[in-house]
Amino acid sequence: MPLIDLISSTISDFDGEYAGRISGRCMQTVAQREAAEWADKVNLGLWTRRCVEKWPSSYEVLEGISALVQAA
Repeated sequence: MPLIDLISSTISDFDGEYAGRISGRCMQTVAQREAAEWADKVNLGLWTRRCVEKWPSSYEVLEGISALVQAA
């Protein structure tokens, strides 16, 4: 799923505020899909750790992580 690759790349390679917003919004979109499509491709623990370290006050990131956890 290309969107998962985009999220992984953004979380790993970028630090800016917009990178956090993009990641969070993309996570929300992924969470709307069937979990069977993405659950085995997402390392939710790693994504959570990296996002909280880089963007602890970004509501988009926190909402994205929350959406994935609820959908998984």
